[in-house]
Amino acid sequence: MVLAAKVYVAFPAASEVREAITAELGGISKLVYSSETPNPPEDTEAMLVAYSSGSGGGDSRPTGVFLSEWTHRLPKLRVIQTVSAGVDGLPFDSIPAGVVVLSNAGAYAEPMAEHVFAMILYFYKELQSNHQLLKRGVFNQKTPTEELAGKVLGILGYGGIGRAVAKRAKCFAMTVYALNRSGNADAYVDKLFGPSALKEFLSGVDILLLTLPLTKHTAGMINREALGVMKDDALLVNVGRADVIVEEDLFNHLLSHPRFRAALDVWWEEPKGDSTFRPNYPFLELPNVLGSPHNSGVVKNFFPRAVRSAARNLAAFLEGKNYRNVVSREDYV
Repeated sequence: MVLAAKVYVAFPAASEVREAITAELGGISKLVYSSETPNPPEDTEAMLVAYSSGSGGGDSRPTGVFLSEWTHRLPKLRVIQTVSAGVDGLPFDSIPAGVVVLSNAGAYAEPMAEHVFAMILYFYKELQSNHQLLKRGVFNQKTPTEELAGKVLGILGYGGIGRAVAKRAKCFAMTVYALNRSGNADAYVDKLFGPSALKEFLSGVDILLLTLPLTKHTAGMINREALGVMKDDALLVNVGRADVIVEEDLFNHLLSHPRFRAALDVWWEEPKGDSTFRPNYPFLELPNVLGSPHNSGVVKNFFPRAVRSAARNLAAFLEGKNYRNVVSREDYV
């Protein structure tokens, strides 16, 4: 008889979240929840973690601190599965080399793709400016807006989010460029670029979408030089990680190129909890900037679905089936 693996769920789990976890892992593992057991048992083989402050263990330690304290104390630990797509905040130098880390990349792709197009259409259809004109009594039907048909959407980091956006782009009759390291694409991509062709890729796009994870390879990739080869009226949309862009370089570029636009869902300094958001540069005072509070993947009733996606992938690992999203720790350490 094969004993069920012990899985430690290291974040508060409401009833619907527990149902999602049990649906995927209940039949093959023994589930231990941090709300009842603040510290993981010594024979824990797998961890399911949420990637946010106050989600590690029963005493609400940040996940990174919790993992740093506990992973080396668990001799049977084989795998850590995150509920988040991003893993750049995990303490890879503290996680034993033999422990596999799995992300939840792609789980948030559908709502994020909708958010991307909301941001694109905000600018292309001049929604805010025409709304303000109407409030002042100006009924402007003469100034045309832009259409998406025929525009080139460039996706930097073609994974689950990029695929979901590209699929929708085809509904608008857009041309899709993609750049990634793997060299893999699909039928939605009209032209695929490798990392060495970054400048050529950037110079040809009307809309640049960043969905990249933050790694030692991607940090600061979009700098003054990269922005300088883009079209003067291009639109940059970032739903990946803020530090892929050099903050000061983007701000200065927006000032010096008023036709250039930026839609930012992720920020270089994001507040914790209910503290006040204070950006390092006054991006939100610029007319060519649209911001959102890192909520592109946050839609009603979505967290249980994201947890179930992570639990399903963890179950595949534990059962020796095809699992996905293995994190290459060399990209982070």
